[in-house]
Amino acid sequence: MQLFIIDSDPSCNFFTEQMLLLEGASLNHIHTFLSVKEALDALLSVSCQFPHIILLDLGIQVTDGWEFLEVLAQLDPEKISECHVFVLTSSVSTAEKERAKACPMVSGFLHKPLQGNVVRRLLRDPLESAGVNSSAFPCCRP
Repeated sequence: MQLFIIDSDPSCNFFTEQMLLLEGASLNHIHTFLSVKEALDALLSVSCQFPHIILLDLGIQVTDGWEFLEVLAQLDPEKISECHVFVLTSSVSTAEKERAKACPMVSGFLHKPLQGNVVRRLLRDPLESAGVNSSAFPCCRP
């Protein structure tokens, strides 16, 4: 299972990666990016295996997470149908959560730092993970 972590904070990327490893993810399948541009370059690369899960911080500088979602929505529908994007945030903004709920590309909304039970469920079944905690919401894909 390929996983992308997109967050401009290196310490958040490190912590999220360590939680994924602790819960059984393979280091060879975790890819971290400090910018949307880096992540998009990887996604558009011919050699890239499309990720099953993307953990996306919306507040990335320069090109933000919302712009990433817009580009992702324009990619091959067959590829993105197997990809689950989870907003990973430290924000408590209700407006941000509502905007994410309205986005068909977003499978769930998770708070930093990730907890072990959330990661275990995420790795086991991404669609089930939308209901992991009170801050998550059901999958809103069409």
